[in-house]
Amino acid sequence: MRTLSEVAKRLMWWKNVEEVFQDESRLIAQIMVFGDLEDTMAMLRQYTRKKLKQVLDDPPPGVFTPQAWTFWHLYLGENFRPLPQRFIKTAYNDDTVKNQSKIQTNV
Repeated sequence: MRTLSEVAKRLMWWKNVEEVFQDESRLIAQIMVFGDLEDTMAMLRQYTRKKLKQVLDDPPPGVFTPQAWTFWHLYLGENFRPLPQRFIKTAYNDDTVKNQSKIQTNV
């Protein structure tokens, strides 16, 4: 049986454990997406369903896959909603995206 600290080291190896526990939402999301059964059991022993639902309500950007997003909504009995899209504003896409609907092509 893994401890949550062992899970944190395994799934967020690029940070030290103290840093990981300062951002619990990110740790929970990492476990929801990349964790195996032992990792998930450690998470479920430590965190309430309410805390897991909070992670789905305000997910860290770029972590969830469509499969994990769907699974955890079903598991927690949450109303399904689309996975939030990650969008990085750049000089290129700022005007292009805003004006994309105005672009007409003549073929």
